[in-house]
Amino acid sequence: NRSGSKEEGKYCIILGRVYLLQGTAESRD
Repeated sequence: NRSGSKEEGKYCIILGRVYLLQGTAESRD
């Protein structure tokens, strides 16, 4: 299931970016 693996990879990357954005927002605040 390479397609499923790609989906998980994209989702993980998106979550990682969101997490980093939240972290920077918290540090600014």
